[in-house]
Amino acid sequence: MSATADILVVEDDPTISRLLHDIFTLAGGSVRLAATADAAAASINEARPTLMTLDLNLPDQSGQALLERLRDQPELQELPVIVITSQLPIDHKVRAMAAAVVEKPFDLDELLAAVSRVAPKTIRLAA
Repeated sequence: MSATADILVVEDDPTISRLLHDIFTLAGGSVRLAATADAAAASINEARPTLMTLDLNLPDQSGQALLERLRDQPELQELPVIVITSQLPIDHKVRAMAAAVVEKPFDLDELLAAVSRVAPKTIRLAA
Protein backbone atom coordinates (compact mmCIF):
# COMPACT_ATOMS: atom_id res chain seq x y z
CA MET A 1 0.00 0.00 0.00
CA SER A 2 1.36 3.41 -0.91
CA ALA A 3 1.72 6.19 1.63
CA THR A 4 -1.17 8.06 -0.02
CA ALA A 5 -3.61 5.13 0.07
CA ASP A 6 -6.08 5.77 2.82
CA ILE A 7 -9.66 5.36 3.95
CA LEU A 8 -11.91 8.25 4.88
CA VAL A 9 -14.59 7.13 7.34
CA VAL A 10 -17.56 9.50 7.32
CA GLU A 11 -19.62 8.59 10.37
CA ASP A 12 -21.16 10.77 13.08
CA ASP A 13 -21.58 8.02 15.69
CA PRO A 14 -18.31 8.07 17.69
CA THR A 15 -18.58 4.39 18.65
CA ILE A 16 -19.04 3.19 15.06
CA SER A 17 -16.43 5.65 13.82
CA ARG A 18 -13.85 4.31 16.30
CA LEU A 19 -14.80 0.71 15.47
CA LEU A 20 -14.31 1.30 11.73
CA HIS A 21 -11.04 3.11 12.44
CA ASP A 22 -9.76 0.16 14.46
CA ILE A 23 -10.94 -2.46 11.94
CA PHE A 24 -9.30 -0.70 8.99
CA THR A 25 -6.13 0.16 10.91
CA LEU A 26 -5.68 -3.46 12.01
CA ALA A 27 -6.14 -4.48 8.36
CA GLY A 28 -3.28 -2.17 7.38
CA GLY A 29 -5.25 0.87 6.28
CA SER A 30 -4.43 4.48 6.94
CA VAL A 31 -7.64 5.99 8.32
CA ARG A 32 -9.02 9.52 8.58
CA LEU A 33 -12.31 10.33 10.31
CA ALA A 34 -15.00 12.88 9.52
CA ALA A 35 -18.21 13.28 11.53
CA THR A 36 -20.00 15.63 9.10
CA ALA A 37 -20.41 16.09 5.37
CA ASP A 38 -18.56 19.41 5.55
CA ALA A 39 -15.63 17.81 7.38
CA ALA A 40 -15.57 15.01 4.80
CA ALA A 41 -15.51 17.49 1.91
CA ALA A 42 -12.66 19.42 3.55
CA SER A 43 -10.73 16.19 4.14
CA ILE A 44 -11.18 15.13 0.51
CA ASN A 45 -10.01 18.55 -0.70
CA GLU A 46 -6.93 18.26 1.51
CA ALA A 47 -5.96 14.77 0.28
CA ARG A 48 -8.06 12.45 -1.85
CA PRO A 49 -8.64 9.10 -0.13
CA THR A 50 -8.32 5.74 -1.85
CA LEU A 51 -11.69 4.72 -0.39
CA MET A 52 -14.49 6.39 1.54
CA THR A 53 -17.10 4.83 3.79
CA LEU A 54 -20.22 6.91 4.18
CA ASP A 55 -23.09 6.94 6.65
CA LEU A 56 -26.28 8.35 5.12
CA ASN A 57 -27.45 10.00 8.35
CA LEU A 58 -25.11 12.90 9.02
CA PRO A 59 -25.90 15.91 11.23
CA ASP A 60 -25.26 18.69 8.69
CA GLN A 61 -26.61 17.13 5.48
CA SER A 62 -27.52 13.71 4.21
CA GLY A 63 -24.84 11.31 3.09
CA GLN A 64 -26.78 11.00 -0.16
CA ALA A 65 -26.38 14.75 -0.79
CA LEU A 66 -22.64 14.46 -0.14
CA LEU A 67 -22.39 11.49 -2.48
CA GLU A 68 -24.25 13.43 -5.18
CA ARG A 69 -21.83 16.37 -4.75
CA LEU A 70 -18.88 14.01 -5.12
CA ARG A 71 -20.30 12.39 -8.24
CA ASP A 72 -20.86 15.84 -9.78
CA GLN A 73 -17.09 16.48 -9.64
CA PRO A 74 -15.31 14.77 -12.56
CA GLU A 75 -12.15 14.13 -10.51
CA LEU A 76 -14.15 12.33 -7.79
CA GLN A 77 -16.56 10.31 -9.90
CA GLU A 78 -14.40 7.20 -9.61
CA LEU A 79 -13.72 7.49 -5.86
CA PRO A 80 -14.94 4.18 -4.38
CA VAL A 81 -17.60 4.88 -1.76
CA ILE A 82 -19.02 2.18 0.48
CA VAL A 83 -22.28 3.29 2.06
CA ILE A 84 -22.66 1.88 5.57
CA THR A 85 -26.16 2.60 6.81
CA SER A 86 -29.17 1.51 8.82
CA GLN A 87 -31.42 3.72 6.66
CA LEU A 88 -33.64 1.23 4.87
CA PRO A 89 -34.79 0.83 2.22
CA ILE A 90 -31.75 2.16 0.40
CA ASP A 91 -32.62 4.48 -2.44
CA HIS A 92 -31.84 3.11 -5.91
CA LYS A 93 -29.95 6.34 -6.68
CA VAL A 94 -27.62 5.73 -3.72
CA ARG A 95 -27.03 2.14 -4.84
CA ALA A 96 -26.14 3.39 -8.33
CA MET A 97 -23.64 5.95 -7.01
CA ALA A 98 -22.03 3.72 -4.37
CA ALA A 99 -19.42 1.08 -5.08
CA ALA A 100 -21.07 -1.07 -2.39
CA VAL A 101 -23.72 -0.86 0.32
CA VAL A 102 -23.32 -2.51 3.72
CA GLU A 103 -26.25 -2.48 6.12
CA LYS A 104 -25.88 -1.73 9.84
CA PRO A 105 -25.40 -3.60 11.98
CA PHE A 106 -22.68 -4.82 9.67
CA ASP A 107 -20.96 -8.17 9.51
CA LEU A 108 -17.18 -7.76 9.70
CA ASP A 109 -16.50 -10.29 6.94
CA GLU A 110 -19.06 -8.63 4.65
CA LEU A 111 -17.52 -5.20 5.27
CA LEU A 112 -13.96 -6.36 4.63
CA ALA A 113 -15.04 -8.26 1.52
CA ALA A 114 -16.69 -5.10 0.17
CA VAL A 115 -13.53 -3.07 0.80
CA SER A 116 -11.39 -5.75 -0.78
CA ARG A 117 -13.68 -5.87 -3.81
CA VAL A 118 -13.92 -2.12 -4.48
CA ALA A 119 -10.42 -1.04 -3.38
CA PRO A 120 -8.28 -4.21 -3.24
CA LYS A 121 -4.98 -2.53 -2.39
CA THR A 122 -6.37 -0.51 0.52
CA ILE A 123 -6.24 -3.19 3.23
CA ARG A 124 -4.67 -6.59 3.84
CA LEU A 125 -6.94 -9.48 4.65
CA ALA A 126 -5.57 -12.34 6.72
CA ALA A 127 -5.42 -15.61 4.85
